[in-house]
Amino acid sequence: NAEDGISAAQTAESALLEIAALAQRMRELGIQADNAALLDDDADEAAMNAETEAVSAAIDAIVAKTTFNGVVMLSKADLTRAIGVTDDGGTVTLNVKKVSVATFKTAAGAEGSADTVLKEVAISLGNIAAGIAALKGRQAVAYAASANLAAAASRVEDTDFAKETANLTKNSVLNQSAMAMVAQANQAQSAVLAVLQ
Repeated sequence: NAEDGISAAQTAESALLEIAALAQRMRELGIQADNAALLDDDADEAAMNAETEAVSAAIDAIVAKTTFNGVVMLSKADLTRAIGVTDDGGTVTLNVKKVSVATFKTAAGAEGSADTVLKEVAISLGNIAAGIAALKGRQAVAYAASANLAAAASRVEDTDFAKETANLTKNSVLNQSAMAMVAQANQAQSAVLAVLQ
């Protein structure tokens, strides 16, 4: 379960890193749009607006479609995912902050929304890093317990092996003694028959 939890967290982490890159680009476009008076023509502004719209749509698509084994990993609302890691019901909780971006038709003003997204992503990445660290810690404990249990079982099996070896030796000596007695009995019968002949 810890491995699955780590994989799920890494899926969310990868998606958040992509969202951060997109939000950073949207922020750059917003800042460039603030300098509209310095742009060469309307084509530059139209290109920035089209890219801003595409970037905000891409962020929404990543949020909506990031899943792990069919489970939604990102949302426009805060998410909590509990990952069971021990037999006694212990869990590690992944807290993912909402990721929400307004759909922008123009680049002007997009930097404010981009800053909000970057803040949400940073918080979520911190929470996911903490979750991964906790899962790796639980995993290390489970591996250590497994190794110690295997060592204990080996010691028990070694003790049983010694006992069985002693029993085998004992039975081998008894078997050889019985064979010797049968051989002597057969020789005695041969001697009696030889005397009678």
